[in-house]
Amino acid sequence: SVKVLAISMDPVSVVESWIEEINAMTKTELTFPIVSDTSGEILHSLAMLDRPQTRVVKSRPVVMHSVFN
Repeated sequence: SVKVLAISMDPVSVVESWIEEINAMTKTELTFPIVSDTSGEILHSLAMLDRPQTRVVKSRPVVMHSVFN
């Protein structure tokens, strides 16, 4: 009874390419939704972005992997 949703800060075109590559490499079809959140608004509201002081690349936040119940 699990529902999967992925959120990426990449633009839609990058997410679509990523899906095509995974499908080709694994010979499967991703069926869960992937949201493109380039502004980080959704990720920020869910507290899924890393802390600025821990970033390796200072110009862009990193999405933390999260599980919600």
